[in-house]
Amino acid sequence: MEAPMIGTRLTIRCLAAALAGAVAITPSLAQETQPEARPQAAQPSEAPPRPWREGDPAPSVEGIHLGDSEARAIAVLGQPAATPPGLDDADAAQRTLRYRDGALMIALSKTDGVVKIMLRKPEGGSIAGILVGDRLGRVVHLWGEPTEGAGSTGKWPMGDWTVSVRGDMISNLVVRIMLARTPPPPPPSPTPPAPPAQ
Repeated sequence: MEAPMIGTRLTIRCLAAALAGAVAITPSLAQETQPEARPQAAQPSEAPPRPWREGDPAPSVEGIHLGDSEARAIAVLGQPAATPPGLDDADAAQRTLRYRDGALMIALSKTDGVVKIMLRKPEGGSIAGILVGDRLGRVVHLWGEPTEGAGSTGKWPMGDWTVSVRGDMISNLVVRIMLARTPPPPPPSPTPPAPPAQ
């Protein structure tokens, strides 16, 4: 029963090590379960300064900020590419603007404006000096280690926004960068009424 737990911890440590550029991830490393084979995370004293702190405003991407209106996004970036049929419903709560052959995608909410900016190719732009296709070690060098994440995605939550990076664990390259509003926490569950006294 402990093997899956070891594999999960190893995957998270391998992601951190790959982001730090400490090891070359290979398929056989994911099979390794001996503790000495696990890469170690950088010590806090070695951590580079982050480009942001919790509470800072989110960075802009290609002149677009979280919360911008659709009209502002179009004024800055121009008309988006035509939406492939069936991908966006005109009545949906969110719609997506696609630019540069899908390299830059902007999700808009009818009530909150821009809620998510996704970079899928280098020509989509950068966030705080990182482009799709950069080495994962460069991400950690510029941003520090992610504080959250699962699988091949590292996240840097900053209060009401989060930036995340998905990496290819074989090539150690960034394959997607996303800046998004952090959803508010769910409301607390109502306390069930006490049973009547008997």
